[in-house]
Amino acid sequence: MPANDEGIHGGSRATMDRHDAEALGFPAGAPPERDHRPTPESTVIKQTLQDALAQMPGGRCGIVIFGQIEGDRRNLEEALFGTEYVEMARHLDSGEYVTRWRRAPNGAFNSPGNEFNGISGVIWIRLWRDGDELNAAYSGYRNDRACSPLPDAVRLRLDALLRGRTQEEEEE
Repeated sequence: MPANDEGIHGGSRATMDRHDAEALGFPAGAPPERDHRPTPESTVIKQTLQDALAQMPGGRCGIVIFGQIEGDRRNLEEALFGTEYVEMARHLDSGEYVTRWRRAPNGAFNSPGNEFNGISGVIWIRLWRDGDELNAAYSGYRNDRACSPLPDAVRLRLDALLRGRTQEEEEE
């Protein structure tokens, strides 16, 4: 983000693509800030996944390895499973309020249609430096709607590798 007149870096970024928001009936107004980015990070990630999908052979099990230098895996999770939002309701009989975290059906793995069913799973990797030390974080996500789901043997091995790597990092 660019710096303002006081040298402070900041701004805002949309959390849901305005086209998805309109289709789902959510308000989609941009704030009047000069440093507002109207395209959410999750939309940029979905566009990257579309580019990856175009390079994959059709009808086969396909895994995308997604690396991030900035940001965190929440952006990827929103791109895969939909924008997270809070739904609030009130029981008419008791007057009790209920709050639930929900996901909008605008993610690559939960939206209507089969646009991303050629991706069987995504492995997320983030690398960063802490002085002279290089650190890494990993996470795996499978697409339950994939045309070729990950075979159990592959899924279990990947889960074990990712879990083992995460445990090694925590022990260090």
